[in-house]
Amino acid sequence: MQRTHGSSALAKLQPADYSEALDRLAARDLRHRPLVTYRLQFSSQFRFSDALRLMDYFSALGVSHLYSSPLFKARAGSTHGYDITDHNRLNPEIGSEEEFREWTDALRHRGMGLVLDIVPNHVGISEHNPWWQDVLANGRSSRFADYFDIDWCPLKPELENKLLLPVLGLQYGEELESGKIKLDFDTEFFVAYYDKRFPVDLRSLNVLLESAIAKLRAEFGPRKEVSEREKQRRQRWPSSKNRSVASPKAGAPRRTRTSTWAS
Repeated sequence: MQRTHGSSALAKLQPADYSEALDRLAARDLRHRPLVTYRLQFSSQFRFSDALRLMDYFSALGVSHLYSSPLFKARAGSTHGYDITDHNRLNPEIGSEEEFREWTDALRHRGMGLVLDIVPNHVGISEHNPWWQDVLANGRSSRFADYFDIDWCPLKPELENKLLLPVLGLQYGEELESGKIKLDFDTEFFVAYYDKRFPVDLRSLNVLLESAIAKLRAEFGPRKEVSEREKQRRQRWPSSKNRSVASPKAGAPRRTRTSTWAS
């Protein structure tokens, strides 16, 4: 199986590399060694501020490190945090960056450490993940296509370079005829299916807009009517496409340049 970007670095490590890494960890100061851990599951129901209020309790228990669930931005309403949608932002549902710093400062003040579950190969494939949406819109040509473990050359030749998603409750034709699969627009075109939202391939926009463009041409003609402002501009400037413009410097030799103006 082909490795994705999220696991390629680990895939290159040999057993000797793991052994060396463990030796380096063992040689570090005892303060950095997790001796007693306590796991925290962050969600909208348990935030950084909640963990901060329990710091004295953890310290009294003799905890050396708090073991935290993923803290990055996850799918809205996530109860576990593993369905990450943005590895570059903290999850706003569990607190702000300021609250995170206040909590980690409290850890440092008590001589405690933080073990963070970063799960780089875990992401949430939903409309909230811009990487996944880009793959759905652009397919294999997406710059994020290799970030996901997708088999672009499956056994069925008709599915080559295509992405098949098991989201339909019934056959495609039945769902389409019943109106459950529909084209919608909200600042951009998308395909709606119940609460799911899928991007539209940009190459299909011409097909989508063809009938609308034909209708506009039939109603307004091939050229849009010239606005009043445009009429005034044309009156101020000659319709000749070539104009001679004098040099603005007084007393200087009169040099000219040719400018092109749209009529």
